[in-house]
Amino acid sequence: MFWNLCLWNPFLHTYDYTHERVTINGAHVSYEPDGSWRIVVSEKDPGHPNWVSTAGRSKGLIWLRWFLPDETPAHPQCRVVDVAEVAAL
Repeated sequence: MFWNLCLWNPFLHTYDYTHERVTINGAHVSYEPDGSWRIVVSEKDPGHPNWVSTAGRSKGLIWLRWFLPDETPAHPQCRVVDVAEVAAL
């Protein structure tokens, strides 16, 4: 199964991926021991291996998609935390 997460502007364009990591997929993510993963979206790099940059934007869309899964994936869980808390996650 292929999946990816992209950050888009309000006009459904991705941010400039040539200068910042604004997308991540299943081949590039660091997985947890149980096979799950966490992605951190932040303006500044908090030192998390699955960090995705906002490219300096304060507004936008998060697009998560998958193709040809064997079964319907679980709904993603999202929450907002202070950047200082990321290391403890």
